[in-house]
Amino acid sequence: MKHRTFHLLPEPIVARVRTQRASRRVVGVSACVAVVTVGLVGFATWVETRSRGILSDAQREGAPVIAIEQEIEAYRQTELQLLAALERQRLVGNAIPAHGVIKAVAGSLPPGAVVKRLMIRYENVQGSNKRVRRNAKEAEAPPRMLVCELEGIALDDAGVNAIVQGLERLESLSKVTLESSRSYLFRGKSAREYKVTFSADLERRWRLPVVADASIEGGNP
Repeated sequence: MKHRTFHLLPEPIVARVRTQRASRRVVGVSACVAVVTVGLVGFATWVETRSRGILSDAQREGAPVIAIEQEIEAYRQTELQLLAALERQRLVGNAIPAHGVIKAVAGSLPPGAVVKRLMIRYENVQGSNKRVRRNAKEAEAPPRMLVCELEGIALDDAGVNAIVQGLERLESLSKVTLESSRSYLFRGKSAREYKVTFSADLERRWRLPVVADASIEGGNP
């Protein structure tokens, strides 16, 4: 015996029912998607907030370390600037001040000696009046020199010799030369007028003595 199915509802109503069922499925899926989306957004927000908190804590705890690193870097930059300034000073500056030479020369003079004039000039030093002209074939620049001329009055020839020997005893000075020595009437007494030249090498590293020993054999007391 065969069974037959009869649809008592008209086809339009059946189609409408099917459409409503499909719509409910779509709405259900959309609701599920919305719930999942809201959950993901909430989780992402929580993760972001947590990350910001962790980053803030790390920055707060690492702030002293960062400050120390920045301070160290600042010291390094300052050190580089100082080294550069010292290098520039070494290239164009003078190894000793002129007043050191004056003090050393004055301390080396024997008793009774009088200084009338002490002229000091720099040679081969940037900024001096005399320009340095280098030959293209020269491999090195001429040394920086401190050239001095000392003029004054001594009691006699022995006093003049004592002056020359006193300057020669200063290791910082070189090329000590007696240019002239002649008779001179000083305060009604016979004396000797002298002129001595000497130089100092500014490329060397040395220190002039504060007071030089002027006691030389053969000199006048």
